[in-house]
Amino acid sequence: MSSIIAEAATTYSNAGIITHPLTPPNSTGTSAGKRPVKKDWSKLKEPMSDAEVTRYILNQSYNIGAVCGKLSDLMVIDVDWYVKGMWDDILKDIDTSDWVKQFRTPGRWHWMFKFNPDFELKHSKPLGIDLLGEAGNVVLSPSVHVSGEVYHIDGDLTKRPDIPPAVIGRIKDLLYTFEQLKTTLNKCRRTFKEFFNAVFVKEDLGKDKEGNKIPNPWYHDLTVFHNMDGRQRTLHLFAELKVNGATDAELLLMCKLAFGDSYSERYSIYEISQIKAIPAKTSTIKADSVLSEFYSGEEEPAYEEWGEENIKTYSLEEIKEMGAEINDLRLIINVDNDHFLNEYVKWLSGLSDTYKDYIFVSGLWLLSACTQGKVSLKLQQGTINPNLWFFILGLSSVSRKSTALDKTKLVYESCTQTKLYNDDYSLEGYLELLQDTPHCNFIRDEVVGLLQKMHKKYNDGIFECECALYDCADYRKTLAKEKGNKKREVVIENPFITKLYGTTPDNFAANMTLEDVNTGYGPRFLFCHPKYKRPRKPLQLANEEDRTAFASIVTRVITMWDHMKGIDELEFDVIPEAFEYYNKVTETMEETVLDSGDNTLSMGWARNQVHILKIAMLLELGKNEPSHCIQLQTMQESCRIVIEYFLPMFVETVHRLQEDVKNNQIEKVRSVLLKNAGTLGRSDLLKYSRLKKREFDEVVETMLESGEIKSVVQNGSKKQWLVLNDDKRTFSQNSPISHISHIHTEDKKTCEKSENDINCHEHTNYIYMCGEVFDSSCESVKNVKNVKSVKIEDSVLLKIARFCKDWQRVMNKSITCSDVVPISMEYCHKMKYDNIEGVTNTVKRIAGIPTEEKEATARY
Repeated sequence: MSSIIAEAATTYSNAGIITHPLTPPNSTGTSAGKRPVKKDWSKLKEPMSDAEVTRYILNQSYNIGAVCGKLSDLMVIDVDWYVKGMWDDILKDIDTSDWVKQFRTPGRWHWMFKFNPDFELKHSKPLGIDLLGEAGNVVLSPSVHVSGEVYHIDGDLTKRPDIPPAVIGRIKDLLYTFEQLKTTLNKCRRTFKEFFNAVFVKEDLGKDKEGNKIPNPWYHDLTVFHNMDGRQRTLHLFAELKVNGATDAELLLMCKLAFGDSYSERYSIYEISQIKAIPAKTSTIKADSVLSEFYSGEEEPAYEEWGEENIKTYSLEEIKEMGAEINDLRLIINVDNDHFLNEYVKWLSGLSDTYKDYIFVSGLWLLSACTQGKVSLKLQQGTINPNLWFFILGLSSVSRKSTALDKTKLVYESCTQTKLYNDDYSLEGYLELLQDTPHCNFIRDEVVGLLQKMHKKYNDGIFECECALYDCADYRKTLAKEKGNKKREVVIENPFITKLYGTTPDNFAANMTLEDVNTGYGPRFLFCHPKYKRPRKPLQLANEEDRTAFASIVTRVITMWDHMKGIDELEFDVIPEAFEYYNKVTETMEETVLDSGDNTLSMGWARNQVHILKIAMLLELGKNEPSHCIQLQTMQESCRIVIEYFLPMFVETVHRLQEDVKNNQIEKVRSVLLKNAGTLGRSDLLKYSRLKKREFDEVVETMLESGEIKSVVQNGSKKQWLVLNDDKRTFSQNSPISHISHIHTEDKKTCEKSENDINCHEHTNYIYMCGEVFDSSCESVKNVKNVKSVKIEDSVLLKIARFCKDWQRVMNKSITCSDVVPISMEYCHKMKYDNIEGVTNTVKRIAGIPTEEKEATARY
């Protein structure tokens, strides 16, 4: 064996690798077969000489090792324990076919690469990873392990590849998250720290009298997290981590470690969202067969057993942010830079501080109106037309909904040379209008008058009529009104109607009923009700740039309008991959709806799956080079928009109609919290809810127990605040579409149509930033120079935007106020960038935040 090792040593030396002798596998002392012989081994500049090879290897049967680093052009990932969920994330979409792998036993190996200075020496035993960079020591094949096993290499070490930058970045992310997890663990009670160390850190319990290691029976025994007892134990551990500030990323990493090969990201994310930050009592710990082994009897009691002086407190700003998180749902539409929606957002957001959600919705309405009933998608099940009805809701004046509607109305009237009137029509008047003009578009900045009129006796049947007209079905009705002693019949052929209505939430709730929803009228609308804080824009004089931008928008709308006016029909197509993705989404959603047993969700989804196809058609038509074929990426984006925004908005809107505030005390308290940004002092909540103290205390206790609200204490005072937990965001954050694998195509798909038809084109990658969309595949940063007042280098802006997009994808949630600082610190740490203030402001702008001031169910 010595001669084989000696021959390998010569081969490695000839390849430029700095080799050095390691102790024989049968030597005494620690790390037999791995321990360097030379004291200054890490500073070696030359490989072993022939004389050293003879002395150490041929004559003494020493093993051989390498000094990792720049001189050897060698770096190594040492995997001592394979954590499936962790490596699935690290190696996602990575080609490992040319990787060089050294191993001696299944489940443990070395991956060997060319040196990369970004790769630092790091040991992380709980994760099963050693990163051997500069001055790292690695055993080389064919050395012999102390067990007698021989190291083998799969691949040619002299042809080792470069490590993919994505792998370095993901490993650094992982190590940073683990450092955060360790910090959180150090805040936990001793029982849980010792429990974690026993399972993931301590391989042995010391040595016996003969000097032999005593095996740790808990080490890597993941059965402690399984079965009924294991589920409760896991809940206690995760609740302890949550109480001490663990982030979702930390808890997700803990899931990967605890569940090993049975880890499921989808169900872990869902279960984490359901775990309440209520730590186990001491009595519970002592009763647990495993946790009791690590209970010392000297640790601090659980939160509910603490004295008042030990309760964790928060600043007023932190408490307000807790409440603000329930209002963070926002509409983001990812499209190309030159897409009509993107240009419309840039124009209108340059004029007003109206919510960008309103602008996106208004832009979609304009695209819908421009189709003039000429566009359709013919399916076996029926024909889909891209007519959309919108309700935008917001507080009077401050939400600026009227601004968005008025500007959109101005664009429409300027382009079509037609007027849009705020008619409070009766059913008969409405039908007479549509008989003469079956293609009608409506905008109303305050629709409450019409809603009130629709409920009058003489308008009986109007909601059923609206449902039929929305479906673009021919409609016939005999009017009660007589002319010349004859009843007149109204016939409407090929109706195509779009609506863009606005009102306040209170007006909507006061004038729409559950019966209106159940008739099908309500679900035919897409609801937009943003409530998050947005930057304010001061009043300014109009300038030439504004006029130029308006002219550009008008020109583009006129072009679309005239094109549609000049054709008889435009039939849409869908590439097979897009249909396959859509069918997978609908199948998954139907399972989700059935599992939920929620009739409101079911009613919303029944209509919203059609909205997906309507919006997808409009997204294709809004491209700079309009398309009449729905591409895969367009279908994916349309599914995301509907499932993560419009469907939760519908559910939230209907839930408000279901609230009986007068008779339900819990709904009364919840309603008060909602009107106060989700958080209010306990005494103020008592005052505004107008309940008797005894009744109020019972309601609060019930809501705390159910997890609907949580109680926190303000710094420097004993004031108790009650914060509403958001139970409506869970669905959008854990959207089923995030768990549907991507559908890849070998060839770029296009639609084969006649030369006179509109051509399809491929989407590029995109990111959303400050309400605008930028091409993330472009290395130039010229597109992000509009991020003003952030003192940060242009070359860094796009990197931050990409970083935020990756974070949102991994965490499956939007960035909220409480996420900004951790994300900024994480970016600066990873990128070794010291402008934390600039990064923080940039992250806020990306998130639209003002810069001024589970298979796991069976396991958990």
